[in-house]
Amino acid sequence: MDETIFAAALVLDARLPTTEPARSQMSALRDSLLASLVGQSSGAILRHRSVDGQVAAAVNMERSVAVLGRALAEVETPVSPQLARSMQSTENVWRDMEAEFGLLSSLEVSQSAGSKSPNRSYASEQRARGKLLAIRRPGGLRYPGFQIDSREHAIRPVMKELIEVAATADNSEADLALWLYSPTGYLDGARPVDQLDSPETVVEAARQSFNVEW
Repeated sequence: MDETIFAAALVLDARLPTTEPARSQMSALRDSLLASLVGQSSGAILRHRSVDGQVAAAVNMERSVAVLGRALAEVETPVSPQLARSMQSTENVWRDMEAEFGLLSSLEVSQSAGSKSPNRSYASEQRARGKLLAIRRPGGLRYPGFQIDSREHAIRPVMKELIEVAATADNSEADLALWLYSPTGYLDGARPVDQLDSPETVVEAARQSFNVEW
């Protein structure tokens, strides 16, 4: 077993809660996470990871398990490993989105959009008018940076149409943000976020995607 997986296993076993159902929930989540790690163990990342990297990974795992343990212990109903993985997958998307485009504060939106007098109310006003979407993060509402046209220093007009399409189909702002950031068959596997300079194409793809009937 890779040293990183072994270290993660030790951390998870050491931090399992002592009460039920929290212990059984964490145990199932541990098994799920370890299965994922084992599946990656033959990859180049783990094969070539330095000792410092392995230690950092183990420390990060311990912190994650500590937080998960407290959260799961407070939940009265069982939490499935599938739900935990889904939540972590969504969290990873937000982090990737922040790294690529930025998740802007209200003041940063005002500054990026070229407001003559940058202020915190500008973003909330534009959101209230349906021109800007926000997602909820630990520090409060954040605005994905791809909504701002960096050349024009303005909110992309297409966002209003996209928000309307999503809302009509009862999709949340977070749903729309996730759709924009993910490859879609309605754009031949491209990400909508990379096609925002072709607004009509993206809006039509959104209509087809959000209003598909199963």
